[in-house]
Amino acid sequence: MMKSNINIEYIGLVGKKMAQEASVPVALHLDHGQSYEYCLTALRHGFSSVMIDASVKSLKENNAITKKVVAACKHLGISVEAELGYVGEGSTYDNDSDDSYKTLPEEVKKFVAKTDVDALQSLSAMPMVLTKRLLRLTMED
Repeated sequence: MMKSNINIEYIGLVGKKMAQEASVPVALHLDHGQSYEYCLTALRHGFSSVMIDASVKSLKENNAITKKVVAACKHLGISVEAELGYVGEGSTYDNDSDDSYKTLPEEVKKFVAKTDVDALQSLSAMPMVLTKRLLRLTMED
């Protein structure tokens, strides 16, 4: 597991202050939290949503960890995002032709049903190149 050098307490204080001063609603989101404990630390310091990224673990472990984070957050009204499968890096999307590691739609459906997660980041078997082109078209319109 990767150790974070980010002081989550400090980020929470600064983020909450900035959110209070904003003229629009603001969410303070923990992105790619690497463990259940780190997600709980973010909650204790004012984050209003979390992403648990247990995608490097087995599917069974990812299910269990994500479900545990969701259970801790739901009664607090905190939304939870998770990651399933290998999403990759933006710099490699156009060059990536290997679909073997991508998440199957059936896995996504089962994962969401088992974990009750609010949002999911996953790369399905649809080529990312197509997704990027659609995004460009939408943004240019």
